[in-house]
Amino acid sequence: MMNAKTYTILGCVFILVSGLIFTLERLRVAIVFVGENVSQGSFRASPLSPSIADNLVSIIFLAISIVFFYKAKSGEKR
Repeated sequence: MMNAKTYTILGCVFILVSGLIFTLERLRVAIVFVGENVSQGSFRASPLSPSIADNLVSIIFLAISIVFFYKAKSGEKR
């Protein structure tokens, strides 16, 4: 059986991975934006940035981290 500290660590890891996935997706969009502008010779005002709802994996990892934090909090009360 895992204790509250383990659940807290897992919650932190899942939040960090969720943020990393979202950041890498935004970085990919920025790189594609620069590549399109250089190759076409025209410039858009800004890239079409994805929202948090566009990446299902990031949302799932965020939800898993919330579950782990909830389990850590409920495990401390026992």
